[in-house]
Amino acid sequence: MKSKLFGIILLAVMITGCATYNMAPQTLKKILEKGNPQVGVTQLNVVDKDGKSVVLTPTIHTAVRITKNDDTRQQLYFITLSLKDSVITGSKSVIFNFPIKPIKVSEIKKVELDGR
Repeated sequence: MKSKLFGIILLAVMITGCATYNMAPQTLKKILEKGNPQVGVTQLNVVDKDGKSVVLTPTIHTAVRITKNDDTRQQLYFITLSLKDSVITGSKSVIFNFPIKPIKVSEIKKVELDGR
């Protein structure tokens, strides 16, 4: 019985997994220059792992993983992002305020989005 339950749970996790999409750092900067991502951002033009252009609709669950030039990573939620003086800030949580260390746009190597 336990093995069947484990199999069902494993299958459900595999089916509902999320895909990872890429976005150029300058594209993210342009989006944030327009204002708060919670207001007005209904679609994001991103690229999937095969290089195909995809239109992603951001939700409260859309996570952003930023890789800096020194290969360190920060993960935060898209709706918490903000830009001021070419510095990106945001939170690791949607519910609680767990701010990340601010990241200069010029230090960003790669931007990945996890979409569901």
